Amino acid sequence: MAITSASDITVVLSGGTTNINPNLSLGGGPSSSPIATATLNNLFDDVTSDETDEGHEDYRCIYFFNDGDTTIYDVEVWISDDFDDGATMEIGVEFHDESQRLTLLEGPITGGHIRRAYDSNEFDSFYNASLSDWAEDIETQLNAMAELQDVTVTAAFVNVTVPQDTIIFDINFINRDGKRNHPAIEVVSNQLEPAVMPHVIEIPQQGFPINTIASEIGFETTPPGGVGFFAATEASPIALSYLGTGEGFPLWIKRTTPEGVAPKERDGFELRFSAQTLEPVV
Repeated sequence: MAITSASDITVVLSGGTTNINPNLSLGGGPSSSPIATATLNNLFDDVTSDETDEGHEDYRCIYFFNDGDTTIYDVEVWISDDFDDGATMEIGVEFHDESQRLTLLEGPITGGHIRRAYDSNEFDSFYNASLSDWAEDIETQLNAMAELQDVTVTAAFVNVTVPQDTIIFDINFINRDGKRNHPAIEVVSNQLEPAVMPHVIEIPQQGFPINTIASEIGFETTPPGGVGFFAATEASPIALSYLGTGEGFPLWIKRTTPEGVAPKERDGFELRFSAQTLEPVV
């Protein structure tokens, strides 16, 4: 199996699979069209005289993908060069750690277990009269999976007149496992005693940005919601823990043309992407 290399990192437009127009790269799904390098207007169009007179902000969304055979770690993206004069550039992503919730109804529970699955990896969750011990057992089993290591699980009785009637388990993906969209944990079979109805898993907070689709903004001047922009540098980049094979994320780019700025021919900027092929030793 070949180790992922720089040539395996794909950068494409947004705007849907068939979009080939950089001016329509305004969020939505990834395009199948890679961004051409060293090509004029390969992402932003020309700044008009009206835009320089009045000042102007516009946005584009692109995607990075790991199309190699192995996972890459310590992923970083930054602006390596923002050409002097003209417009200024900033980049941003929407950051959220994911949380999932399982609710058990129709108690009280006296024994048995539930079989669950994360991304086809099945595990048994056995009843424990101590909610904290029950939650700790689920947490241990999740973190024993190859894909995971920073999952936390808490449990509590909620919204009940008889304490054992309803139990919630909150499953939080943080640190290394944060900032990504995870498969929903599924209930494969329910063998709790007496019969308990497990609620369908809810996702109170979806993880962003890894494995997500950017919202479409419709107009290039509409700021994307939830995205914080800054002039990322090598010393202060956008940083993500890892990208597995086939995984990717959307990156938003903001161009600001100050009011009254002098026209600049071939204005532009350069992005840099960095990652490691070996998982860092913790």
